[in-house]
Amino acid sequence: MLHRVRMWSVHPIETTDALADQVTHSILKRCEAFQLDGYIFANDSRYGDVPQVYAVIRDSGDPDVLVQIEEVVFSNLTTRQAAEFIERVRTGEFDSRNCGYVERLRFDTPANHYFCIICA
Repeated sequence: MLHRVRMWSVHPIETTDALADQVTHSILKRCEAFQLDGYIFANDSRYGDVPQVYAVIRDSGDPDVLVQIEEVVFSNLTTRQAAEFIERVRTGEFDSRNCGYVERLRFDTPANHYFCIICA
């Protein structure tokens, strides 16, 4: 991941289509992330606008860290292309990749996410 100190507010999301719609039609805060099944899609963008870059993260088996398995620029994709990519993630296509580790404590629920400079 590009950001070594950023904290994310993880929003559960129910379906591939709902996630694809969010990441292709909205400019989201850089501290937002979405969880679908066992995967977290964390906004790893450098700035607030575009491109909207997302790190794809899954459980590592270690209680303290998660593993990044992919990165995707959703703003370059159509909603259909984003949904196809998300489905590939959900089927485990990228599970064997390891792009680095990120501390689990950097991800929190929206209710517990403190007001950060990115939220402003």
